[in-house]
Amino acid sequence: MAVIHEKNTFHRIVAWAAIAALLFLRIPFSVFITYAYPSNEQWGPAIYQVGTYFLIAFLIWWEREALSGVHIDTLALIMILLIKPVQTLILGYLGIDIPLTFPHPVSLSIWAISLALVIVLWRSGYRLIHIQARSWGWLISGLLIGFVISALPNLGVFLSNASFSGPGYGASVTPGSNRQVVWDAGADW
Repeated sequence: MAVIHEKNTFHRIVAWAAIAALLFLRIPFSVFITYAYPSNEQWGPAIYQVGTYFLIAFLIWWEREALSGVHIDTLALIMILLIKPVQTLILGYLGIDIPLTFPHPVSLSIWAISLALVIVLWRSGYRLIHIQARSWGWLISGLLIGFVISALPNLGVFLSNASFSGPGYGASVTPGSNRQVVWDAGADW
């Protein structure tokens, strides 16, 4: 009985350590790379993306016996395994040259993490969880909302050519007090 309790305690400690590492990447690390050490080379965001993807993959493997308890069914697992690697291909197609663009070594690490998760789940005898109807409903709802939001700028809903002026607007704005943006809404409507 004591061995089972120690095993469960160890299991929870490791899971919480991984969650704490995710929170570290999300809050202190993200704030640091955004404000304290901004860079045009995009290495900070690449470390964040690879780190969080690795930790999520680790947590999926670590909690593979209880994934249904955290609402990860086969559809969610497929999305986690495919969307991030496919994103690296899309970045290349769009001509965006950052470390996450395929075939940069950082993007290959995303593919390696995804492939490794598939292999370790398969080797551990993981059984796929039935896809529930509500999962399909959430996926379809998300796709429709994303489509509507992406179509709104093309319909002229957003203020892409708005009449802004003032000392806080434009390319020559410098830090300091008394920076204001004035919007002439009557000219735009």
